[in-house]
Amino acid sequence: MITATDAELDDLYERTKLDHEIIVGSEIRILIAEIRYHRRHEAELQEQLRIAQRLERIDTSLAKRLGDHIARDSELKGWLQNWLNAYSTTIFPEPDLKKATEVLKANDMTIDSLSAEMGRHILTRVIEHISRE
Repeated sequence: MITATDAELDDLYERTKLDHEIIVGSEIRILIAEIRYHRRHEAELQEQLRIAQRLERIDTSLAKRLGDHIARDSELKGWLQNWLNAYSTTIFPEPDLKKATEVLKANDMTIDSLSAEMGRHILTRVIEHISRE
C-alpha cells in the first residue's frame, strides 16, 4: 500500500519537472497518476471485496442448510416408509369397509369417526417425530 501523501506526491512531481532526464520524469509522472487513480478506487475495491466475502459466507451457510434439509427430508421419508411397512397389507389385510360400517353402526359409531381418529393419530405421531429434530 502506498503511504505517500498527496503533498509528497506533488513534491515528487515538481522535482521530476526540474530533472534533466525527461524520460525518467515522464515515467515517474505516469506512476504518480497511477497511484492517485488506484488510491481513489481502493475504497471501492475494498467494499466490493467485503461484499464478495459476505456473499461467500452466505452461500456456504445456505448450502449447509440445504444439505441439512435434504438429509432431514430423506430421514423423514425413511421413517414414514418404515412405519408404512409395519402396517403392510400382508400383516393387516384390507378390511371389508361395508362390514366394518355395519359393525360400527351396531355399536353407535361411524366409519368416519374411526377414520378421523386414525388420521389424527398418524398426524400427531408425524408432528412429534418432526418436532424432535
